[in-house]
Amino acid sequence: MAPLGGAVVLVYIAEAHAYDVWPINSSRHNGPGNTVASHKTQGERVSAALRMRTALELEEVPLLCDAMDDAFLQAYAAWPIRFYGVRGGRLEVIAQPHAASFVLPPLREWLLEACGDGQ
Repeated sequence: MAPLGGAVVLVYIAEAHAYDVWPINSSRHNGPGNTVASHKTQGERVSAALRMRTALELEEVPLLCDAMDDAFLQAYAAWPIRFYGVRGGRLEVIAQPHAASFVLPPLREWLLEACGDGQ
Protein backbone atom coordinates (compact mmCIF):
# COMPACT_ATOMS: atom_id res chain seq x y z
CA MET A 1 0.00 0.00 0.00
CA ALA A 2 1.34 3.44 -0.94
CA PRO A 3 1.67 6.05 1.83
CA LEU A 4 -1.44 8.16 2.27
CA GLY A 5 -1.49 11.95 2.60
CA GLY A 6 -2.63 13.46 5.87
CA ALA A 7 -1.42 14.62 9.24
CA VAL A 8 -1.98 13.92 12.91
CA VAL A 9 -1.88 16.79 15.38
CA LEU A 10 -2.25 16.66 19.16
CA VAL A 11 -4.26 19.39 20.87
CA TYR A 12 -3.63 19.59 24.60
CA ILE A 13 -6.60 20.95 26.54
CA ALA A 14 -7.17 21.60 30.24
CA GLU A 15 -5.80 18.82 32.44
CA ALA A 16 -8.66 16.33 32.79
CA HIS A 17 -7.70 14.96 36.19
CA ALA A 18 -5.54 17.60 37.81
CA TYR A 19 -4.57 16.41 41.27
CA ASP A 20 -5.83 19.64 42.85
CA VAL A 21 -9.24 19.51 41.11
CA TRP A 22 -10.27 15.93 40.27
CA PRO A 23 -7.60 13.45 41.36
CA ILE A 24 -7.83 9.84 40.25
CA ASN A 25 -5.37 7.00 40.56
CA SER A 26 -3.98 5.40 37.44
CA SER A 27 -1.48 2.65 36.84
CA ARG A 28 -1.24 3.43 33.12
CA HIS A 29 2.39 4.54 33.38
CA ASN A 30 3.37 2.81 36.63
CA GLY A 31 2.27 5.75 38.72
CA PRO A 32 -0.22 5.98 41.57
CA GLY A 33 -1.97 9.03 40.18
CA ASN A 34 -1.72 12.23 38.24
CA THR A 35 0.88 14.69 39.50
CA VAL A 36 -0.20 17.53 37.20
CA ALA A 37 -1.91 20.47 38.88
CA SER A 38 -4.53 22.58 37.14
CA HIS A 39 -2.81 25.11 34.91
CA LYS A 40 -2.68 28.70 36.11
CA THR A 41 -0.75 30.07 33.11
CA GLN A 42 -0.30 29.26 29.44
CA GLY A 43 3.33 28.42 30.18
CA GLU A 44 2.27 25.75 32.69
CA ARG A 45 -0.12 24.27 30.13
CA VAL A 46 2.55 24.19 27.42
CA SER A 47 5.04 22.61 29.83
CA ALA A 48 2.52 19.89 30.80
CA ALA A 49 1.72 19.26 27.14
CA LEU A 50 5.39 18.83 26.27
CA ARG A 51 5.89 16.41 29.20
CA MET A 52 2.83 14.41 28.06
CA ARG A 53 4.09 14.20 24.49
CA THR A 54 7.50 12.98 25.70
CA ALA A 55 5.98 10.45 28.14
CA LEU A 56 3.84 9.02 25.33
CA GLU A 57 6.83 8.97 22.96
CA LEU A 58 5.06 11.21 20.45
CA GLU A 59 7.79 13.83 20.01
CA GLU A 60 7.42 13.79 16.22
CA VAL A 61 3.71 14.64 16.34
CA PRO A 62 2.89 18.37 16.06
CA LEU A 63 1.45 19.74 19.30
CA LEU A 64 -1.00 22.59 19.87
CA CYS A 65 -2.18 23.86 23.25
CA ASP A 66 -5.60 25.27 23.98
CA ALA A 67 -5.61 28.82 25.33
CA MET A 68 -6.33 29.49 28.99
CA ASP A 69 -9.90 30.49 28.09
CA ASP A 70 -10.38 26.87 26.90
CA ALA A 71 -11.76 28.05 23.55
CA PHE A 72 -10.95 24.77 21.73
CA LEU A 73 -12.36 22.70 24.59
CA GLN A 74 -15.61 24.66 24.53
CA ALA A 75 -16.00 24.99 20.75
CA TYR A 76 -15.31 21.33 19.91
CA ALA A 77 -16.59 19.49 23.00
CA ALA A 78 -13.10 18.10 23.46
CA TRP A 79 -12.70 15.08 25.69
CA PRO A 80 -9.42 13.89 27.14
CA ILE A 81 -9.26 11.74 24.01
CA ARG A 82 -11.28 12.79 20.97
CA PHE A 83 -10.61 12.31 17.27
CA TYR A 84 -11.50 14.95 14.67
CA GLY A 85 -11.34 14.71 10.90
CA VAL A 86 -10.62 17.97 9.10
CA ARG A 87 -10.37 18.29 5.33
CA GLY A 88 -9.94 21.46 3.35
CA GLY A 89 -10.31 23.53 6.52
CA ARG A 90 -13.72 21.97 7.20
CA LEU A 91 -14.53 19.80 10.22
CA GLU A 92 -16.07 16.62 8.77
CA VAL A 93 -15.83 14.03 11.56
CA ILE A 94 -15.99 14.10 15.34
CA ALA A 95 -15.55 10.61 16.76
CA GLN A 96 -17.98 10.15 19.64
CA PRO A 97 -16.93 8.09 22.66
CA HIS A 98 -19.11 5.17 23.71
CA ALA A 99 -18.57 3.53 27.11
CA ALA A 100 -15.31 5.50 27.53
CA SER A 101 -13.83 4.16 24.27
CA PHE A 102 -14.12 4.69 20.53
CA VAL A 103 -15.41 2.61 17.66
CA LEU A 104 -12.53 3.23 15.27
CA PRO A 105 -13.62 1.60 11.94
CA PRO A 106 -15.78 4.60 10.88
CA LEU A 107 -12.87 6.97 11.56
CA ARG A 108 -10.52 4.66 9.63
CA GLU A 109 -12.95 4.62 6.68
CA TRP A 110 -13.11 8.41 6.68
CA LEU A 111 -9.31 8.67 6.87
CA LEU A 112 -8.86 6.31 3.93
CA GLU A 113 -11.44 8.20 1.85
CA ALA A 114 -10.11 11.63 2.83
CA CYS A 115 -6.53 10.65 2.05
CA GLY A 116 -7.41 9.33 -1.37
CA ASP A 117 -7.50 5.58 -0.82
CA GLY A 118 -11.21 4.98 -0.30
CA GLN A 119 -11.16 1.54 -1.88
